[in-house]
Amino acid sequence: GLIALEALPSADRDRPVVTAAQYALSQSLYAYENGMNLVKDRLIKHDLQVKTIRYCQNGSKLVTVDQSGNVYVWNTDDGMLNIKITPQIDKYGTIEYVLDAMLTENNTIVIITSCEVKGIDMDGKLLWNASISAEYIGCVIDTEAEIVACISNNVIDFIDVSEGEIIQTVDNLSKSSSFSSDAVFNHEH
Repeated sequence: GLIALEALPSADRDRPVVTAAQYALSQSLYAYENGMNLVKDRLIKHDLQVKTIRYCQNGSKLVTVDQSGNVYVWNTDDGMLNIKITPQIDKYGTIEYVLDAMLTENNTIVIITSCEVKGIDMDGKLLWNASISAEYIGCVIDTEAEIVACISNNVIDFIDVSEGEIIQTVDNLSKSSSFSSDAVFNHEH
């Protein structure tokens, strides 16, 4: 990277632009020119196709879930994998179905499955497991408020993921989950 940078012209060096040096610099920075801006480009490897992607509140980490239910936490500055959590056996004796995942402000990885909502630390240790009232078919996450709405055919559980506690349960009058609109929650409602 530094050698490529030295080969390029600057305010104090009058040199012609060498495309090979530009290319070498872009490769070392994981960035490329898209015509107007320098855009970062980094590959993060998953076992299967990515199902969900969420940034943490401060943008320093990325949480992804692949089609097999593996949960990955990545550093956004260098693309390095912090931890990969594989699905466990659920209470029915089958591999748990991971709906989504997020990272709280205090670095708790929250994993929402059809059978449970759990908080895990960055070392993979279980911190809490919320008692759920039904089998979930969907969820909506508000990362800023750190609240998850877990939807079953009969009820919607609102879970405070900073504590791992259900703060409210309401009847699901539609008897289904809706993924057509965003939702925002706060602790008063």
